[in-house]
Amino acid sequence: CSDSYVDYMKFEIDAIRKFSDKPVTANLMRGFRRIDYWEMAKHMDIASWDAYPFWHRDDAGIEHADICFNHDFFRSIKGGKPFLLMESTPSMPNWHDINKLKRPGVNRLGGLQAVALGSDSVQYFQWRMARGNVEKFHGAVVSHEGSENNRVFREVASLGETLEKLDSVVGCPVDSEVAVFYAAQNFWALDEAQGFNRRDKKQHETVIRHYKQLLDRGINTDIVGYESDFSKYKL
Repeated sequence: CSDSYVDYMKFEIDAIRKFSDKPVTANLMRGFRRIDYWEMAKHMDIASWDAYPFWHRDDAGIEHADICFNHDFFRSIKGGKPFLLMESTPSMPNWHDINKLKRPGVNRLGGLQAVALGSDSVQYFQWRMARGNVEKFHGAVVSHEGSENNRVFREVASLGETLEKLDSVVGCPVDSEVAVFYAAQNFWALDEAQGFNRRDKKQHETVIRHYKQLLDRGINTDIVGYESDFSKYKL
């Protein structure tokens, strides 16, 4: 199935490139292991992903580590090249079990966190809240209230002013001497294995617990797969 997804994406890319030489990407997603993103990334010009953290949960430290891990992962699948934070919300999503408004300063934290780990963008879904349907209450830069006279709009504007001063870091690499191995094939094998705990083998959680020990010590980390070059790493 993963190969079929990748083959279909290549088919679409080939059609687009008959008319345009613009860079090609796709909105990749956190924790989506049904597709081998390492293989998909070979055919994209730049990696991008949609980040919607579960801020303000009781396990905030683990959630923070998981988001950082994903920034590192999407940078790594293109050989360490900068990625794009394609979607984020300046206020709150609408599809979590409980949708909490970001506390003051958290939007700034999330945006600069992405830049620090290799993103060349901080982008939002969406500009203006929808008038109806399923995304009526999904966060946006402009709320139903419709003006700039609110905290969310001001925080977005403030972060934009900060990013204007950070042009010098655009395109900068993240130098890492440590890597964590993470490949879709491992998850497919474990998910289908009968025995042990059949419902949840907690393979992802185990990876994040190890990764968090590096993150808490300020150690830059790449994520590697089966075809990655391991020679540059000390660990």
